[in-house]
Amino acid sequence: MRRGGWCSIWDALTHCWKSERGNIGLLGALSILPVIVCVGAAIDFERGLNAETQLQSALDSATLYATAYATDHTNATNAQLVALAKPYLTLNYEDAADATIIAFSLVDNGNSITGLATIQYKTYFMAVAGYDTLSLNADSTVQKGGINLEVSLVLDNTNSMNHANPQTGNTAISDLKSAAAKFVAKVMPPTQGVYYTKVAMVPYNNSVNLGSATMAAAARGAIKNGNAQKKPGRALEQFNTSPTYYASYSSNCQNYSPSSTAACQITLPVTNCVTERTGGEAYTDASLSAHPAGWNYANASTNGCTAAPVVPMTTSAGTLTTALDTMSAGGSTGGQIGVAWG
Repeated sequence: MRRGGWCSIWDALTHCWKSERGNIGLLGALSILPVIVCVGAAIDFERGLNAETQLQSALDSATLYATAYATDHTNATNAQLVALAKPYLTLNYEDAADATIIAFSLVDNGNSITGLATIQYKTYFMAVAGYDTLSLNADSTVQKGGINLEVSLVLDNTNSMNHANPQTGNTAISDLKSAAAKFVAKVMPPTQGVYYTKVAMVPYNNSVNLGSATMAAAARGAIKNGNAQKKPGRALEQFNTSPTYYASYSSNCQNYSPSSTAACQITLPVTNCVTERTGGEAYTDASLSAHPAGWNYANASTNGCTAAPVVPMTTSAGTLTTALDTMSAGGSTGGQIGVAWG
C-alpha cells in the first residue's frame, strides 16, 4: 500500500514533467514568488523615497532655524542648536507609524550650519528577504545670512541736556547715556562673526570735538603761530564783540571801558573742535583735505570745546561705553554740525 502510494506520486510527477502544459504551469508557479518580491521591493523603495523627501524638507527647516539663531547668538553651542531646532524637525516631518527619526545633529562651521538626520522605517515586502527595516540619511548646509551693520550715534551734549526729567528725576544727559549704552549692548555682538557690526559716536554741542590736534588739523587744516583778526588759521584769534555781553568778563577784554562805546576785543585759542564748513562744498561729501571744516575758537568759560570726542567706527563695545561715561552737557547748540559729522 505504501509502495503503491509512492509509485503513484512519482508517476504523477513524471507525467507532469513530460507534459508541456504541466511543465509551463510548474515554471509559472516557481517564478511568481520572485516577481512578488520584486514588486514589493519597488513599493518599499518608493515609500523610502517619499520618506527621504519629507525628511529632507523637515531637516532644511530645522537647519534654517538653527542658522538664524546662531547668527544672532554667536556663542551658541551645537548642543543648544540641536535642542532649539529639533521641534522644527519633528513637527515638519510627517512621521508615519512605521518611520521614526533615530539621529539628528547640527554643527556650526563658522560661516554655515550643517544638519544631519537619519530615519528608520519598516519594510512590508523586503522583510521576506531579511530586510525588516531600512535607514535613510539626509543632510543640509545653510550659509549664515545677515548684513554688515554700521551705525552712527549723534548725541546731544549741549547745556540744555542738564535739565532734569520731572518723571524720572534724571537729567536728560544721564538718560541719553543710559539709552545709548543699552543700544550698544543690543546691536554689538560679544564676538564678530561673518558679518560685522560697527558703531560710531558723535557727541556735539556748538561744535564737534575730534579729540586731538592731529585729527583736528586733518579736518580744518594745521594751525600757524601768532594771532590774527578774522583770518582763521592762527593759534590765536581776536574777536570784537558786544561790550554788554562781556561786561562780566572784563578780564578777557582788551580796549574795553564800561563808559565807552569801544568794542570788547577778546583773544581766544584754537581748539580741537571743528565747526561746519562754508562755501560751495558746505553740504557735500567733498574731501576735507580740499575743503576743510571750520575753525573753533571757543571761550572756555562759557562755550568751550566741551563735547566728548568723537569715536570713529569701531567693533569694540568697551570703547563706546567708556566714551559714553565721559560725556557731560555744556555749551550752546549746533545740531546741524553733529548731524553732518554723523
